[in-house]
Amino acid sequence: MYENITYEVILNRMLDRVPDYMDKREGSVIYDAMAPAAVEMQNLYIELDWALEQVFVGTADRDNLIRRCAEWGIIPYPATRAVLKGEFNIDIESGKRFSLGTLNYTVTEKISDRIYRMECETPGAIGNRFLGTLIPIDYIPDLTHAELTEVLLEGNEEETTDALRERFLFKVQKPSTSGNAYDYYNWTME
Repeated sequence: MYENITYEVILNRMLDRVPDYMDKREGSVIYDAMAPAAVEMQNLYIELDWALEQVFVGTADRDNLIRRCAEWGIIPYPATRAVLKGEFNIDIESGKRFSLGTLNYTVTEKISDRIYRMECETPGAIGNRFLGTLIPIDYIPDLTHAELTEVLLEGNEEETTDALRERFLFKVQKPSTSGNAYDYYNWTME
C-alpha cells in the first residue's frame, strides 16, 4: 500500500519545504540533516505496511493469524502422535521405551497377550512411516523379539496456516446458529 513512498520521495518532499534561496544540494547541511530522517520515515512506512497486512486474516502471518483466530475461540489443531501395535516375545511394563531409527516409542497399554499399544514420542505424521524391529532403550531381560507391526491411529501434523485461515473464514462468513445447516456442519467437522 505504501510501496510508492520511498526514501527519495520523502526526502524530496522534505526538501521542497525548504526555501529555494537556501542550499539544499547533496552534501549541504540541510540535506545531510534531512536524509537520516527520511530513511527513518521510509522504515516507518515499511513497518506500517507490514502492520496493516497483519490486521487482515487473508494476509496475516501465522502468529498474528493465531491471535486473530483466538478472538473467535478458534485454536489451531495441534500435532498428534501416532499409535502403533507392538508385538513382543514377553510381557512388557507400561512406560518402557523403544527406538526404531531416529524415533522413540513408549508402551502405553496392553491390547492382548504380548501385544501392546505403542505411542510415538515425536508428534506428527513421521510416526506413521516406520514399521519394523524395535530396540529397547533400557535393558529388558529375556527380550528377543520386539516389533512394530501396524499403525492403529495415525499421527497428524499441526494444522497448516491455510487450513486455519479457511476454518476461520468459514466460521465468520457462515455462522452456526440455532440448528441451521452450518451448525450441523461445524458440529460434524469438530
